[in-house]
Amino acid sequence: MSVTSVNSNSNSAEYYRNTASSTKTEEPFSIGIHEEPEKALQKEQEEVPSSYMGLSFKDIFYSGKFKLNQIPVVNQIVSAKNPEDGKIYLTYFTDNKITCFHAGTDGKKAWEVEVNEEQQQKVKDFFKEFTPYKWAKELYSGDDMAMATVKNFWLELFEK
Repeated sequence: MSVTSVNSNSNSAEYYRNTASSTKTEEPFSIGIHEEPEKALQKEQEEVPSSYMGLSFKDIFYSGKFKLNQIPVVNQIVSAKNPEDGKIYLTYFTDNKITCFHAGTDGKKAWEVEVNEEQQQKVKDFFKEFTPYKWAKELYSGDDMAMATVKNFWLELFEK
């Protein structure tokens, strides 16, 4: 778009005066006092364990200080409604423990039970009675899995 002429229209001048006079100005604000960069770096460094101080990720990874396979392998996952309180839980079964989390918005841990080798066999026997999802062989869900979300169920099963 090109401007071909400028004219003095009193209506547009009046509009501008009214608009400009009714414009509100913002109050000044401050963003607060920030730490000096040296202090911030010192604070970060205090949070780092001294054994890792000054090492790169590669150095830490290959030094043996970083243990491989720290993430446990989940054998089964159960998503079911707990028959005691009617809430949905996610229960994870690994080789050495069973951990149950609230499936709601908070996702907090509800309970956890350590599992030894003998008890692990009882867990495997329990799951033999159920069919996992076809697309995820570790995932179980539904009303028939409700007892898997109850801590006392597992404690009683392990005592037998």
